[in-house]
Amino acid sequence: MWFWRGRNQNAEAVESLTYSHESTTLSAALEYFRQPRKNFDRLKGSMPSSFEEIEEHLRLAEGFIATAVVPADATECEVRNALSRAYYALMHACQAWLAMRNVPENRRRTHGEIQGEIGKQRGEDFKSRLQDAYRLREDADYRPQMFNSRPYFGDVAKFRAVVSSRIANARSEFDSYVTEVRQFLLGKSPL
Repeated sequence: MWFWRGRNQNAEAVESLTYSHESTTLSAALEYFRQPRKNFDRLKGSMPSSFEEIEEHLRLAEGFIATAVVPADATECEVRNALSRAYYALMHACQAWLAMRNVPENRRRTHGEIQGEIGKQRGEDFKSRLQDAYRLREDADYRPQMFNSRPYFGDVAKFRAVVSSRIANARSEFDSYVTEVRQFLLGKSPL
C-alpha cells in the first residue's frame, strides 16, 4: 500500500513511500482502508489545499484496488464485486491525477465529466479505456443477465478468467496514474 512515513513539520520531504498490490492480503488491505484519514491541519499554509484531496483519492483508490481480487473459487457475486472495485480504484486514481493537474472539482463531479477531462488531458485512448471500465462496472452492478449472456453463458470459470484479465488491465492503467501522482507528491514531477 502507499503510505506516508517521516513527513516533517513543513512537509518538505517524504522519506519513504512504499506500494505493492501484489503482496497485499485482503485483510491487510481492509485494515489499511479502515485507517483514519490523515490530519493535514498542522500543515495548513505549507501545502496547497489540493494535496489533501489528492491524498484522499489515493487512499480510496488503494483500498479499492486491494479488494479487486478474483480468487480461483470466486462466486459470480465475488467476481462482480471485484470488477466494480477495480473501476472505482481507477476512477479515484483519475480523480487524484486530475486534481494534481489542477482541474477544478466542478469539472469532474460525475463519471462522464471525469471521462471527458481524462480525454482532454491524456487523450482519447485513456478516455476510451476508462469508459470501457465504467460500462463493465455498470453491467456488473446493474445487469443480472450479464452472467448468463454472451460471452459467459453462465460459465463461472470463464467469467473469472475474463474478469481477471480486465482487472489486470485496470491495474496497469491504475498504476500509470498513481505513479505520476506519487512523483508529483514527492516533487519529482515537472508539473
